[in-house]
Parts: sequence; structure tokens; C-alpha cells
Amino acid sequence: EGRERRGSDSERGWTPNPRGGRLFGMSAAEEYEKEERDHAEMFKESGNFAFNAGHWEAAITYYSKALESRPGWGIVYSNRSHALSKLGRFQQALEDAERCVAADSRWWKGFYRLGEALMRLERFEEAHSAFRRSFACRSCPSDRCPELIKKLAEARQKADPPGHVAPARAGAEVGYAGLAAGAVGYAELAAAGDAMRQGRWGEALRALDACAGRDCVADMQKVKMHTMRAAAHMHMGDSRSALRAADSALALDPLSLTARVVR
Repeated sequence: EGRERRGSDSERGWTPNPRGGRLFGMSAAEEYEKEERDHAEMFKESGNFAFNAGHWEAAITYYSKALESRPGWGIVYSNRSHALSKLGRFQQALEDAERCVAADSRWWKGFYRLGEALMRLERFEEAHSAFRRSFACRSCPSDRCPELIKKLAEARQKADPPGHVAPARAGAEVGYAGLAAGAVGYAELAAAGDAMRQGRWGEALRALDACAGRDCVADMQKVKMHTMRAAAHMHMGDSRSALRAADSALALDPLSLTARVVR
């Protein structure tokens, strides 16, 4: 009596923490989910540490525990697939790679792991298809493209019997020389980006010029190349050239927000 009523925990926005203490503004279910995600992250990092130390079995155990706390985590499926491959358990590695792709079909690494497992199982045609899908993902980093080109060529060579000559057909896929040129183009875009981040605009423009000279540069790369060129020209005070480059990017992708901003 005589004291102001302060209200219950839920009225004040506090929720009990089953491990002691309180978390503010979270329901019990949200708190439990956060703890599970924290546990999963801890197990993933432990698995990575074990993997880098060459302890494949331990890494698999930790990755499995991470997946118990956070089911469907694509990155961990990819990591466990890699560890399983190190132990020669290629069918299980394939199954984890498939789970990774199912979890996130936009991530290049899932298809890469899929291709590697299929190569080990001597399913070369399927491996070739997986590597192509990995290469085509927008998330594929430029420095991994040359490696993927080699994987594609290896899978294609093993899929075709000796002396096989692929029949010419209309709309045939671009050859590996063209793909290699495209991969180099990605690397040159990355080099231009590094130069721009350090304010070396002239060097960035030279790298972009080299990229433009490739025989096989995808439209996505061209849009990025023109947009980066526009930004570099702007920083160098050449607004006329910047406008031309931005217009070139918008001609390929009218919805390019970056090109519109630069323009």
C-alpha cells in the first residue's frame, strides 16, 4: 500500500529469460529463436576452426549441431558438404550440396559444391550443368570465375567420349574461349572497383577500357562497366563523358538505379 503500481513484466515490455536475466521487448518465442541462432553461429565457427585445422570429422559434428539449432542454413550445408568430400563421402556431400541449393538457389557456392560432388561421383554431364549455373549466378565473385572456367572445361571434356565432336547448332552456347574472356572481364571490373575505392580514377578507367575490349562481355557486366565509367568521369570532372557512359548503361538496363543517379 502507498506505492505506485509499476505493472507486470509484459506491460513494461520485458520478457523472462529462461537462462536468467531479462531481454527487453522480446517475446519468449523471439528470445528462444535468437538463442538458437546464436548457438548455430557458435557451432558454425567451431566447425570452420576444425575444418581449417584439418579435423574433418569434428567439423562435420559441429556443422551438424549448427543445423540442429538452425535448420535449412545454406552456408552450413555448403561447409558440411566440403568436409564430407574431404573424407571421400561424396554421396553425402552431394546430398548436402542439394540442400544448400534448395535453401538459396541464388548463391553460387551451392552449385559449385554440387558440381564438385557430381565430378567425384563421375556424373560429369550433371557436374557441367551445376558449374554453369554457379558461373551464371550474380553472386559469383570475379576472382572465382577463372577457376569455374577450368571446372567447366574439365567436366565437358570428361562428359564427352574420346573423339567426340559436338554438333554445331543455331544459338549454341558461347565457347570456352568466350567464357574465359568473360571471366577476365569480371576480374577487370574487380580491379577497376579496387582502384575507384582508392581514388585512382585514371587506373580505373584503363581497367574498364580493357574490359570493354573483351569479345565476350555479358550485358550485366556492360551495365556495370558503363556505370563505373560514368562515376569515374564524374570524379574527374568530365560530366560530358559521365553522361554518355550513364546513357550507355541505361540503354542496356533502363531500370539501373545507379546509372540514373549518376546521370
